This record gives sequence, structure tokens and C-alpha cells, in this order.
Amino acid sequence: MRALFRKAVTSLLTLRLLDAKRAAHVAAYGLRKFLLRQKLPGTSVFALTFKCFCKCGCCASGIFSDYFKDAMLPLEDAKRLIRKVAAAGTPRIHLTGGDPLAHKDLAAIARLASELGLVTFVETSAVTMTEVTVLALKEAGVSSINISLDSSDPALHDAGRAVGGCFAHAAEMIRLCVKHGQPCMISSYATRESIYVGDIFKLIAFAREAGCSGIRILAPQPSGNWIGNEAVILKKEDADYLEARLPLFFPVYNRTPQIDCPLKDGYKVFVLPDGNFAPCEHLPFIFKDSKDLDLAGLPAKINSYDFFRGEYACIPRSPEYRKQHPEVTKRGEGPIFL
Repeated sequence: MRALFRKAVTSLLTLRLLDAKRAAHVAAYGLRKFLLRQKLPGTSVFALTFKCFCKCGCCASGIFSDYFKDAMLPLEDAKRLIRKVAAAGTPRIHLTGGDPLAHKDLAAIARLASELGLVTFVETSAVTMTEVTVLALKEAGVSSINISLDSSDPALHDAGRAVGGCFAHAAEMIRLCVKHGQPCMISSYATRESIYVGDIFKLIAFAREAGCSGIRILAPQPSGNWIGNEAVILKKEDADYLEARLPLFFPVYNRTPQIDCPLKDGYKVFVLPDGNFAPCEHLPFIFKDSKDLDLAGLPAKINSYDFFRGEYACIPRSPEYRKQHPEVTKRGEGPIFL
């Protein structure tokens, strides 16, 4: 009951990120999905580039960044695909990478997404962010700037990203977001160590004290730089321990519990820098020649491949799935084209 109450409070507090147009877009999605039982993409992830300013040990983008290097999604392709996503009824978009701040047209891309009523998130390490960036993204209508922090300990965060001073700079960018009324969240991940030593709870406290709109806690994935490392996968008791200790009245978006994988329902749209689609950022698959993919046909396309048959919880975190498909655990061979 406590977890349900906490999630309900978090959902209510999240409404602060919605203006009237976005609220209408979210409501229409809910009506079509839950009342009319339509299979609609619930979220879109646009990897504008895999260029990055950090060298994170936890990076989940290894295979894609090796392949795409510093390629950028062209502005016109980004606009076309965002219009397609919005027309499909998808309520939100995450502009990510790499680091989307490396894309010179980030503000223009974010502005279009906002104008179309998408709840728009920018995912960044904030290494190159300035006050000018904060103001430009606010003017573009960004719902939240999600700033990555891996630890409440500046030394640990800086070492993990191989960029000296990046914790202090991220903290300063959070301060500037709050100063200018631009919603921002901390984005982090929970390991067993950070849960049981207590560092993740210190980071939650830091987010609250800094005036963040919330904090998102992701589950570590055996992908990218951790590919094949099943030791990083949290067990149910780890996620339960974390959930039981989260604050009731501060938004914590806890993504650590296992869920029934929505991939086969076409819930997620993942766009790559060349304009093609992929089923999931944590799996090494790319749909070749998919730039004109009809999103309504995404579930059928996914389910047409043997890779996605069978019942699993989160596919990237499923040991059973990786035993059946060992090719997904090999980084050096590059992406698998479907």
C-alpha cells in the first residue's frame, strides 16, 4: 500500500510539468490506451547523437556509440520523425544520446516537440551546459532537463565519468535551472552498493534540497559498457528495499522493479542518429531501412522476429533471454540489423 500511495503522490506532483496542451495530449493517450485498448507508443527516445563529453563506466550506449560515433540526426529528419511520433499519439519524448547538448539544433528540436504537445525531456550530463543553455531550453518549452548524477560523492561521480569537476558543474546547472524556473530532475541509477551503503538516499536528499522537480532512479543494465555483466542486475529484494525507503512526498521515479516488458506492444519508439528505428536502447538491434516505418505497425514488426518471441520480464535484464540469444551479450561485433 505504501508503494502505491507514494506512486500516486508522485504522479500528482508530476502534473506540474504539464501545460494545457500537454495535459490534453496525455489525456488523449490515456483514453485511447486504457479505454479503447489501442496499442500506442507511450514514449519516444531520440538519440540525437552518440557524441558525448564523458567516458562513463556505466554507459548503456556502447554498441551504438561505437557504430555511430559522432553522427548527428539531421534537423529535418528530426522534425519529420517528431511529427510522426506526435501524430501517433505518443505523449512524451526524451532527447538523449550520447549527450544531446552536442547537437547544434537541440533547442529547435525541443521547441517543435513542445509545440506539438509532447512532454519533452532533455537528458544530459550537463558538462557543457551554461546559463545560456538553460535559458534557451526554457524558451523552447522543455518540460524538464534531466541531469545525470551517479553519486552524492563528487569524487565518485567525477571518477566514474572521467571528467574532473563535473559534479560541481552539474550542481551549479541545477541551481541555475531552479533560479530561472526551468524544471529539472536528477537522473541516476541504483546499484546494490549505493542502495545498501545509502548513497542513493543521500542523492535523493540532495535533489530535494537543491529544489529539483524530482529524481529518476534507473536499474543498471547489462548493456553498453556493462554488456554481459549479469552481476549488475538488481534482485527483487534489492528493488523492494529501495522502494520501502523512498520519501512519500518528493517525486522519485523508481525504475528499478522488474516489469512485464512492453517492448512487444510497441510501447517505446527509439530513434537513432541516422533516422532509423531500434526496438530498445539496451539491446543491440537496429531495424534496417526503417526511416519510413509506420508506427502503427511497430508491434507487428517486433513480433515478427524470433528475437522477441517468448515471455520475459524486462528483456535486457533477463538471464533466460540472454542464454537463448547469446549474441546480444557481445559488444565487439557491433549492432545486429533486422
